[in-house]
Amino acid sequence: MSERICIATWGNPQEWRFAEYYSEDQPQRRVRAFSTLNILHEIEQPSKTIIIALDTLADPDKLEECGSDYSCVEANVREKIGKYLCGIEAEIVVLPGVFSKRESGRQIIFRSDPQKEFLPLLIYELYDRLLNVDGELEVVLDISHGINFMPTLAYRAVTEVAAALAVARTEQVKLRVYQADPYPSLPREIGNRLARSDDLCKPASEDEPPSLRYNKIAEATFKLWDLSRYVAHYSERRLLTAPKDYDFGNLDELLEKALLLLGAYRLGALLQLGLLAKTTHIEDLERVMRRAVEFWRSKRRVVREINGLKLESDKKFLTGFYLLLHGHAVLRGAKNLLSESESASLDEAIVTFKEINELKKLLEGSKVVTILVDREISKLDNKVRKSGNIINDWTLYADILEKPEGKSLLSHRGSPSDMERFKRDFIAHAGFHDEVVELRTRDNIELRVRPSEWDRVKGALKEAAV
Repeated sequence: MSERICIATWGNPQEWRFAEYYSEDQPQRRVRAFSTLNILHEIEQPSKTIIIALDTLADPDKLEECGSDYSCVEANVREKIGKYLCGIEAEIVVLPGVFSKRESGRQIIFRSDPQKEFLPLLIYELYDRLLNVDGELEVVLDISHGINFMPTLAYRAVTEVAAALAVARTEQVKLRVYQADPYPSLPREIGNRLARSDDLCKPASEDEPPSLRYNKIAEATFKLWDLSRYVAHYSERRLLTAPKDYDFGNLDELLEKALLLLGAYRLGALLQLGLLAKTTHIEDLERVMRRAVEFWRSKRRVVREINGLKLESDKKFLTGFYLLLHGHAVLRGAKNLLSESESASLDEAIVTFKEINELKKLLEGSKVVTILVDREISKLDNKVRKSGNIINDWTLYADILEKPEGKSLLSHRGSPSDMERFKRDFIAHAGFHDEVVELRTRDNIELRVRPSEWDRVKGALKEAAV
């Protein structure tokens, strides 16, 4: 059974006019309302609705009262938006906006960086809310009413979230996007009659409202490999601006682990991905992301100035935040496919041949990487399991392939050119490089990276994600 979640961007609903919305795909569905939320529910019948609003809707008097308590600002916006839902149940997420207005002789200024605040916060909030939804997930986005940067960045955020959720939940995620035709320009007297009455959910008169098409403008299915298009460019591994202002514990270690996980995922290096997943605690990544968001919220506050008020942020999110979120998605997906056993260190970690075959699901959506991995798995399977050889002790893969260790592809280890050759061969064999993989046979084939080779392996994985 599928779970359908609707997300809608909203500006200020106070000035919206009454309209009749209809769908050409379902012409019998016509809904009269002040927003597209009603026809969205009529068509999609979601189990949950999330409205994205900006903190620029906060009342100036409330801003002064809230001061440094950003949750107070959010509560004021939620209360205001809630009056215009008109019978629709929805969760309201308040995010930072950009706006300036003069009211009652005061200049009210809202400052933020949409690319480094609105976008990463929206991605995090949606990912966090939809990660544990039961059933097959369908995400529906309505960008009819968003203002300024909201529709563009919301579409950008939802596509990335859908890709992250697909790999984290180890199942495909469907996405549909709607947008209504623009509201027509009407003579003032007609517009006033189609404005809200004292009852905010009814128009001032019974005039016939304009008919507006409600258009499905995009549709896609995100597979588990689709997150790979976002997994790169993490050269700046910082979570927030001014890193000396906060301490989230073992942050550098977690950023390193997330980078390695994403490098293994991007290369289809399933052995290394499984080993890294077994030695990384997912709760640690969740804790740091949550604390980063809480820290940002504590730094968005109202500043009193001579001529008015200013709501601004003291921190902005950097690429390290995306690194943690993407790393969490891949880690969650890998853990879903692995056995529950975890290891204290990479030197002790073991992945079975069966688990590697399970991890292949994460490659769904990439024919090229799947073919490459299938080739390497088949080669290993033929050489070990189908041959009937019993390997009691950890044995280098090169020896099983009857390639003496000293005569493998690298003859002068340590030089820059040899490291480049190692990375090339590591990628070409999807991590099954004969000089770094060791295996033994028990009830299943067990594999690991030779402990002395992790530095070289890490170098190859990092390069794939920066």
